Amino acid sequence: MLCRQRLHQAVNNTFDYSVSVFPTFYPFTITSFPGFLIFSSYQQLTVILACMYWVSCDALFLQITTHICLQFTMQAHYLDDVIANANTYGNGADLKHQLRDIVKKHNELFAFCYEVQMFFNPVIFLTILSNGINLCCCLYQMDQQLVTHEWAEITKNMFHLCSLIIQTLVFCGYAENMTQSSIQMGYSAYHSQWIELNKETKLMLLLIIMRTTKQYNFTVYGMLSLNLNRVTMVCILNFSDYFEQRPV
Repeated sequence: MLCRQRLHQAVNNTFDYSVSVFPTFYPFTITSFPGFLIFSSYQQLTVILACMYWVSCDALFLQITTHICLQFTMQAHYLDDVIANANTYGNGADLKHQLRDIVKKHNELFAFCYEVQMFFNPVIFLTILSNGINLCCCLYQMDQQLVTHEWAEITKNMFHLCSLIIQTLVFCGYAENMTQSSIQMGYSAYHSQWIELNKETKLMLLLIIMRTTKQYNFTVYGMLSLNLNRVTMVCILNFSDYFEQRPV
């Protein structure tokens, strides 16, 4: 639009070079159209790159946690298949070898879970913290805008509010899915036909069950457990604080 106005000099319009994408203080003044165009393009490119980085980080977390959940599910189904076809193995050594492989892969998945947790701890901690602060700010701002009937701004803040809740819900929901998937192996071992197996195989299944009883829990620096209850808690705290501070 600015370029089009610049080309059509016959139109009696002036440019406001003080307008910027980020409404903040800048230690310089723009007095020419080329400088304004370069400055605006740089700001818009920064916004696009920031959005791409934010979305890519969230998408990476979703993909990794989904892959881990699928691996836990596959190992649980594989354990069911091995125990159901235990009689097809020629001797007990083959069955024990299959169970050892399952246990080894199961432990590797737990180790991978902790690596993912350590990698995403800073991102999730800052996301949860900033989302909580933004929720409070959005609620207070919407309260002021309701008084002045600024419906357009209320719509923008409502969209922002919903996006914050959805982002928190996605992080906590996928983290809880990974937690729930980690105990599927124990259920498969417990509900299998272990009575017909020999004593040594029963002992290996018992070890699998004991490992899954020590439930994995996705936490942020050991302080916050990421689950759907966390989303409810964040929303309740923000809305309760808003209604307590809101004048009657």
